Amino acid sequence: MIEVGSDVKFFIEHHPRSLHEFGDSRPEALRKLLSPETCEVLEQHKWGICLATIELDEATAKVVTEINDRNRNLPVVMWTILKEEEGYWTDEFNVKQTKQRVGEIERWVNKYNLHVDGVGLDIEPSIQFVRQEHQGVLRLGMAILERNKKLERMEKAGESPTQELADLIGDLKHRNIPTEAYILPQPFRDILGMFSPQETDHVYSMIYTSYCPDFLAGIMLNRLKPGEKPIFGNVSSTGKNYYLEFGGPPPSFIGREKYQRDVDIIRKKGLKEGGDYLDSFRVFSLTGKEVVNWTDEALVDIKRDRHVTPIRRTRDDR
Repeated sequence: MIEVGSDVKFFIEHHPRSLHEFGDSRPEALRKLLSPETCEVLEQHKWGICLATIELDEATAKVVTEINDRNRNLPVVMWTILKEEEGYWTDEFNVKQTKQRVGEIERWVNKYNLHVDGVGLDIEPSIQFVRQEHQGVLRLGMAILERNKKLERMEKAGESPTQELADLIGDLKHRNIPTEAYILPQPFRDILGMFSPQETDHVYSMIYTSYCPDFLAGIMLNRLKPGEKPIFGNVSSTGKNYYLEFGGPPPSFIGREKYQRDVDIIRKKGLKEGGDYLDSFRVFSLTGKEVVNWTDEALVDIKRDRHVTPIRRTRDDR
């Protein structure tokens, strides 16, 4: 049996335009967030991060190098982010750009001799689509119709973005590069007709309860399908998440109590279905060491219930 919480990673976006209050460059902000103390806690659990590939420069490479050198058991997954004008996230209309971006990530990793633990593909509508979504129901309906027409034209032209993405994933796996996909939960991906690759090593569903009233949290979380693992969100210890703004109402977040409630709901879902959704999961996002501590608290309670002693590792155990 795989241990609960054996594969937990925390997303870090830290888009440069969200950091103005700190007066820091993105690498400086990353270095503060990923302090030696925070990285030590992550490493003790063999937990890691999914770092957004917003800037593939020397300064960011130095931050990753510092983690590699100081915390050799802290995995770093490259969360594939495109240029904003290309859609930011991967959808059916920018698979070619995604392939190019993955190539750029590989060249960057090799140039600076970084140790990374795979590639994450963020499969959701483009940021341009999401910005239309926040302009009201009528505009959203029009955007969905436009999207469906574009998909029909692609199909008539013999284009297959699903196959293109499968080919990309297959190539990465052939070269022993671990892959994971982050997808919308049902029914949203069905409404939008989003492709959802199953070829990656792991598939994680964005069951974010921060977007729904508390009484709907259980319904949202139970949308998780067999074979998928959860992404909890939007979790924040600061009342903020440092992502690229996409318009609409002010973002909402869940703190310690609701995050741990969500973990418990997924635990009960697994018990009911005879499976385990909590051996591997992701958290959006890491805003401070507190989010790591909240995760530890939630899982310690579950492990205690199962009469399993949590594994605590120190540097001497390496």
